[in-house]
Amino acid sequence: MTKIELADKVFKEYEIEGAYKKQVIPIVDAVFDAIGEVIASGEEVNIPAFGKFSAPLKEAHEGINP
Repeated sequence: MTKIELADKVFKEYEIEGAYKKQVIPIVDAVFDAIGEVIASGEEVNIPAFGKFSAPLKEAHEGINP
């Protein structure tokens, strides 16, 4: 599912009176931006019945270039 498809589904599901589909896209963007910011800060996001998002912290290591 793409971001546009998700916005379309939200728009159809809630039928916001007086709103256009193009107005839902920034809302979807804002939700994902907020999740990304929280994860980047080292915290985790837990949305019941949807998922748990986190970024595992790994120690740096030196790679080998063959």
